[in-house]
Amino acid sequence: SYAMSVLNETYIYVSEYGNHRVTKWTISNNNVGQLVAGGAGAGSTPEKLNGPWGIYVDQNQILYVADRLNHRVQQWISGSAVGNTVAGQSAVLGALSYQFN
Repeated sequence: SYAMSVLNETYIYVSEYGNHRVTKWTISNNNVGQLVAGGAGAGSTPEKLNGPWGIYVDQNQILYVADRLNHRVQQWISGSAVGNTVAGQSAVLGALSYQFN
């Protein structure tokens, strides 16, 4: 894992770079994680991640993921099976103002 975010001292969100997913753990029951983004291998489609790095979770449990190898930031609404690209271009790297590298 490469990053984590704590929400309301109740949940820990962990980005799992090598597993291409983000999991959510209840602090009081740290033995069972819940898949909240990505999983099932790397990819660039809206439901997949490729090397998730940094993460942020807001008070509404909206998850933002720096999807490193896809050069984008994905937003995942709580309970959604797919993410939405909110910054960058999926799987396109570059130096222009709308691209990440």
